[in-house]
Amino acid sequence: MWIAILLMAAVGVAQEQAEELVATAASEAGAPVKSTKVEKPKTYLLRQVLHSGTTFVGSNTVAFDLKTTVKRNGKVTKSRESVERTERFRDHVIAASERGPLVIERMYQKLFTKVRVSGKDRPDVVQSPLQGRTVIISEHGRNRRVRSQDNMNIPTIVRKSIGLEMDWRDILPRDPVQVGDKWEADAQRIAHRIAVYLDSGTRSSMKVTFESLDVRDGHRYAKLYIDWKIEGMRNRKLFTKVRFAGDVIFDLDMKRFVSVDLSGQFGVQGATIGGGNTEIVKAEGSVVYKSTLRQVLVAAAAAGK
Repeated sequence: MWIAILLMAAVGVAQEQAEELVATAASEAGAPVKSTKVEKPKTYLLRQVLHSGTTFVGSNTVAFDLKTTVKRNGKVTKSRESVERTERFRDHVIAASERGPLVIERMYQKLFTKVRVSGKDRPDVVQSPLQGRTVIISEHGRNRRVRSQDNMNIPTIVRKSIGLEMDWRDILPRDPVQVGDKWEADAQRIAHRIAVYLDSGTRSSMKVTFESLDVRDGHRYAKLYIDWKIEGMRNRKLFTKVRFAGDVIFDLDMKRFVSVDLSGQFGVQGATIGGGNTEIVKAEGSVVYKSTLRQVLVAAAAAGK
């Protein structure tokens, strides 16, 4: 037994010496030497971090264009509706810590909805009363609240959807990942906020792929490809199905998302009953969701103080 082990060890040493002699001879002869060392793929920890005192400008846009067919008492009615909701804001992070509360002061530079229906050449533009005003967003754990500085009532759609761009942190994996990795993401909170805009269901299923790593202006950007389905009942009557696909860009050095660019299909079908009549509803069309977030320098930082 021991003789066999010693012979195997001797053979291994001899083989290593032979490989070293061959490599040395090849080097002396000027021939390229192939490395037998295999490098492990580099991994990256994707984690969103906000810091007190930082300021951002951002935007969220959710839009859909639906063609609807309604059958009622044998009569068919067709219509088309296009809706676009846009918010542009400036955020100042008042407080941020890993375990403590997050407090953000947000000033809405723009907050409006465009609606265009069949028969109209121009869309109706509805401006939110919060446009030009400031609100305070506070979050502790998973609880998020919003209030206006002047005690103004917060519209329901804002209260239920605010912080949509922040919730993309939920799709990030807990462990380090490498380019090419795929995972199932928890996008339930984002789905609930998107549903406020779309008046859709909230059952979410999202697959994420770490597609590539790009370096621009000294920053490393992780490009994540998103395949996202949201299904469920609307008003307990109509079944809705949304399918998004597109790219999400994460800044590895700043530790935050910088853009979301998704598009896809939106479908609605079902029956409604009212006044003794049944309506069969079917609608389909396109849907878009875009979001951006960019850090800005305050005067003191820009002056290098």
